[in-house]
Amino acid sequence: TNSDAMEVDTEAMESSMEFTQQGSMVYKGFKINQQGVQISPERDGQVSPFMLKDIKLLEVLGRGTSSVVKKGENTLTGEKMAVKILGTVYNPELRKALHSELKLLMPKLQETPSPYIVRVIDVFYPKEEDMIYIVLELCDAGSLNTAIKNSGKASEKVVSVVMRQIFLALAFLFDHGIQHRDIKPSNVLLTSHGAVKLSDFGSSKEDVNAETFCGTTRYMSPERLNGHEYTPKADVWSAGMVMLEMGFGDHPYHVCFGTDGSFVAMIEYATKYDTPQLDESYSDHARGFAGLCMAKKPEQRPTPGMLVRPENLGASHPFIAQHAQQGNQVVAEWIQQGVRKVGPLLSVAS
Repeated sequence: TNSDAMEVDTEAMESSMEFTQQGSMVYKGFKINQQGVQISPERDGQVSPFMLKDIKLLEVLGRGTSSVVKKGENTLTGEKMAVKILGTVYNPELRKALHSELKLLMPKLQETPSPYIVRVIDVFYPKEEDMIYIVLELCDAGSLNTAIKNSGKASEKVVSVVMRQIFLALAFLFDHGIQHRDIKPSNVLLTSHGAVKLSDFGSSKEDVNAETFCGTTRYMSPERLNGHEYTPKADVWSAGMVMLEMGFGDHPYHVCFGTDGSFVAMIEYATKYDTPQLDESYSDHARGFAGLCMAKKPEQRPTPGMLVRPENLGASHPFIAQHAQQGNQVVAEWIQQGVRKVGPLLSVAS
């Protein structure tokens, strides 16, 4: 059962966590203390050249059930960053989130990091506080969820540029055998320059056809809602749902089917109803791209790298290729529409 799988994960995490007399936490091959994180005992030095005491914590950017994200400033350099503060390390759910964030520090991902994934700068564990501080790249325009609420329906150019970057991130993860597992607008962060970055890898898992149940139901693929195995094709469906939400200016289920948000309703909408379609203001290429992402059967969905070609954007799906030369400025301008309407509002996934 899913609960059994969760128990096994918890036992494995507990057995892999050790605490040294010097106040370090050793976990999954990482050594973490108030000076930062080391990837292995053989590696000299820390991931970053600063320590936790060098970070000044500022205003709250977002809150989760057991975590808070604050804006931080490196007092040595003035660099702004986001700091995710996790509660006690003895909480199994928080340890899962920690493990997933740490995975992005693995050497194979650090050698050629993706600019489309929020960068993990360092991780700190001051033993006396029993808290974990995850220092992240700051995305100063908040989340795509906030942008949609503030700016409303996006133009085809904006949608194409956003989806291009989301799929470049997914292609990177796919190439490294990692699934995100919780693609939704609140986990897509934006910068004021229009850059788009995937965040919140608290649900991510290496590709082992996982059968644990995770992800936000409104963005889940039909096969996942029916309890079938998780593959990267489920991330493609979720990204397609994000695309539709940008095109509708609201979640497409809410617009097309009503306000029933129950789990049973989600299964009905995803498996038995026709998939919502973008309106006629969007091109056939745009509607075709969304249709491929949201094919009911996972085997009919392309992989991320089939839709967006990282090595040659011009060879991507026409919806991406025709806007391949379009820069991020159109996204920045769309974000600013909402800022002018409601004022600045940051919402960082936590």
